[in-house]
Amino acid sequence: MTPREKTMADIGQIARQHGLTSHDLIGKRRIAKIVTARKECYVLLRSRGMTYPQIGRIFNRHHTTIIDAMPYNHPSGLPITAGASEGLI
Repeated sequence: MTPREKTMADIGQIARQHGLTSHDLIGKRRIAKIVTARKECYVLLRSRGMTYPQIGRIFNRHHTTIIDAMPYNHPSGLPITAGASEGLI
């Protein structure tokens, strides 16, 4: 199995867990259920060492979209929580 086939198989598995298809996750629809599963894929692929541009190419998205969707996208490495930025201004 090639790395691309393995990646697509993993995306398909996550899609099935959420009652979706891999085409749903790679597509442009932004329904909450799809977005949640898509973000799960982003985290999985990033944890396997894929770069943001590589993940973006798989999902037909700009790499900054992937960065923004990651749960730990704050420069400190900590998750951004509600109200956390209130004291910064």
